Parts: sequence; C-alpha cells; structure tokens
Amino acid sequence: MRTIYITLIGILLSINAVAQISSDTTYSKEWNKANEEWIYFDRIISNYENNVLVSELIQVYEYTEWINYNERNYFYNNGQLIVEKENYWDDRHNEWIENYRKLYEYDQAGKLLTITHQNIFNGMYFDSSREIMKYSADGKLIEKEVQTNEEAWTKFLKYQYYYNANDLLMEENLTYWENDQWGEVSFKLMSHYDKNGNLVDRVKTKLNGRKEIKLIREEFVYNQADMLTEQIVSEWSQMKKQWNDKNRAVYASDLNGYVCSLMNQNKDKKAWINYLFTEFTGTNEPVTGLELADGMTFSVYPVNFGQMAKIEFNNPYNEEYFVKVINENGQLVGSASTTNNEVAIDAKHLIKGIYFIELQGSNLFSGKFSIK
Repeated sequence: MRTIYITLIGILLSINAVAQISSDTTYSKEWNKANEEWIYFDRIISNYENNVLVSELIQVYEYTEWINYNERNYFYNNGQLIVEKENYWDDRHNEWIENYRKLYEYDQAGKLLTITHQNIFNGMYFDSSREIMKYSADGKLIEKEVQTNEEAWTKFLKYQYYYNANDLLMEENLTYWENDQWGEVSFKLMSHYDKNGNLVDRVKTKLNGRKEIKLIREEFVYNQADMLTEQIVSEWSQMKKQWNDKNRAVYASDLNGYVCSLMNQNKDKKAWINYLFTEFTGTNEPVTGLELADGMTFSVYPVNFGQMAKIEFNNPYNEEYFVKVINENGQLVGSASTTNNEVAIDAKHLIKGIYFIELQGSNLFSGKFSIK
C-alpha cells in the first residue's frame, strides 16, 4: 500500500504590526498527549529591510533538527506590496523550487483592487484564482469577488460588506455563482460591538429561503485594558437548541499590549484540550492583532487502501472551500468543493512525487504532501 507522507500543517495568521530592521522568529509547538508536553512543530524566521518585511523562512522540526519547508519573498513598489513569491524546499535535490506567487494591483488612491494567485508550470506562471475588490465612495470595502481559473475565469463566490454609522462592519453576506448568475445570499455573518467599539461576537447563519439556520458563534473576551484575552468558537446544536463550544484561542500580552503568545485548544466533551501553542518572541514586529478565523490547519492521509487521499482541515465557520490538488508540473490532478472539514480526492492515478494542495474560500491556503 502506498503511503502519503504529510510534510506540513499550514498556519496563516493575520498580523497588524510595527517593525524595525532585523529578524524575528515565531515558534509554534503542538501538544503531545502521551507525554503531556509541548513539542516544537514549526518556526517562521522573518527578515526586514528598512522596516519592511522582505522574506519569511518556514521550517518544521523533525527529530532533533529544523528542516526547510518553504520560503516567501515580498517585493514592493513605492511602499506597496506588488508581488509575493513562495518557494518550496526540494528534499531530493536540496534546493529551492519556485512554486506559487500572488500579484497585487492598486488604484491611483492606493486601494487594493485585485490579488491574482498563480502556480508555475514548466517554468511559466499561470493564473489559478483571483480576488477582486470594490469600495464605496468613502473608501470602505463593500465587495470581494473570488474567481477560479481552469480554461477561463469563472465566478465562484462573492462577499458583500455593510457598515454602521461609526464605520464598524456589521454584516457580511456570502453568495455563490450558480447557473450563470449570482444566487441568493447563502450565508450571513452578523457582528456586535461593545460601547468601546470592541468586537464582542460574530454569528454565522445559513439562509434557506426565508429561514435562517444558526451555524457558528465567535465570542471575544477582553481585559480591563481592552486587550483581547480569549476567543471562543461555538457550534449551534439543532437538537439541543444551544451553543456548544468547539475551539478556543487564549492570548497573553506583554506590558506594552503586544500579543506574546497564542494557545489554540479544542473542546473534548467538558474539557479544553491543548492543540497548538505559538510564541511571538521577536521585537521587530510586535503583534497587535490576530484573527482565529484566518488560521488553517490541514492534513492528508490515504483511505480505502490508498485509493483515495482524504484531506482534513480546520473549517470553524463551515465555509465552502474549493480544494485543488496540483502535481509538480503545475497540472491539476484533482478537485472538489465542500462546506465540511474534510474531503476525499481520487488518488488511484497519482504517481510517486510531490503534490500541492490549495484550499480556496474567502482566503487561499496552500501546502504539500508526497507519495513515495
């Protein structure tokens, strides 16, 4: 039976930061249930030039040493990020291989208009997907459309954003492209704030005609200094008519108000179980904001005696994801869409080699696995 080897669980965090020239390292550890201890999982080494992030090296910890996984390089024009390139580490040839890039376009006022995602094939980049942004007259983001590209650009999903008089985001609607037109609103995300403008909860519902079905609630807890200390994701139980805790993030901040660690936990019956611990030990890019919703973990393993590759990933909001599997030559070898946290891809025709996974929803996540 062929074995599918997992090489990384990818984590993406949205970070608002202030930087100085130098390097920072962020360490992540995963919980070892057997020994009840944290063990090193991965690290990100960030490099800066003139207060600007120019590269990130991502390594995973295997046995007793750090192993290269991928690297990202950032290129700017007049202070605006225009290209983000990602290379993966080829273990067989001990070299970096170009893999993926994002192209950013702006209007004359500096607003981000499009993000184009590209993969590489025979040394040439080709379009994979793109995000198109629209703004109101006063500069607020009011719409984001996601398109995928196989033989031509195809509309996939659209987000619409609505604000209150204080410019706080109150409602986010998600619509899918169906039968050559935009369908009715499929999902709605409602946000609520306290008197200080702090986000206190978000509730996601699924719309079925005029009926709204509760799905997910995200709660935010702050201390007296208005610093975020806890974030809890709960699922709605239709049977019991109550919210059941699912995931939790616990934050610790230093005296300056910067986040210095983040602990992710999953709920197991009545207890919170440790999952991942991230330490922000750098001084050049103090972390002031994080989004648990932007965190994505996934793993791949064989099922049905290697006939299928099962992809499991963290999908706390039951968002619809378009999943693609791409080979080393940039060819699409499998695809599926799901609103669950797992999907199976036909693996009978996959030969030995390295494969890349893309999960496209409101954000795009990527990683790799190998078949030996």
